[in-house]
Amino acid sequence: MNTLDRLYNHCNPAPETEYFMLRFLETLFKRISYMDPEIVRFNIEQACSGGMTEEDRTIDTGIAGYFLDHFAVAFCGLISNASFRETVKHTVYLEIVLDERALDCATRIRRKKKYSEDRRSNEYYTVNFETFDEDIWNAFTSRILNSFEKADKLDDAVDEMARELTKDQKKDIGYIASNFMYLFRAVSRNETFAHYLMTVIDSIEEDLGI
Repeated sequence: MNTLDRLYNHCNPAPETEYFMLRFLETLFKRISYMDPEIVRFNIEQACSGGMTEEDRTIDTGIAGYFLDHFAVAFCGLISNASFRETVKHTVYLEIVLDERALDCATRIRRKKKYSEDRRSNEYYTVNFETFDEDIWNAFTSRILNSFEKADKLDDAVDEMARELTKDQKKDIGYIASNFMYLFRAVSRNETFAHYLMTVIDSIEEDLGI
């Protein structure tokens, strides 16, 4: 979907869902990033039926579960590892660029990146911010909190590294966090990128004995 198409789409996020998402982003990223409120709002709209396509808002539940359960280590990687942070930022940027390309061009690029063509099955979950499901949000936050508890040995190191982040580094992290739906789409549809993230996370956890 290109920029012109989006001008004519009507996106109505549920107030409760928007509130939970804003609170989530602020809680985790406020001290380590400079987020753009307009971009955050745009990504909230992208999570509605009038934003990204249903296919682009759909993720394999196994992949989603992995990243929820290992969120803390990925979060630490964004703070501590410049190469990891740059790779994630560049991938998000490429996802945004795809929205500006013609559909046939975007399809060719996605095939080169090993995107899955069909994401619909009983093992998939579709994001829709037009509705509010308290059980989903509770499960979402609970699994992320559990990931931080499991990685609590990183707390002191993360706090120290967060204090040392430069303005440019905070901008990079803010760019990634603000464009959360493009990161979501990259994880859900770019198998090469998802496998890269998993490999890095597994390696860090093995080294640290998490």
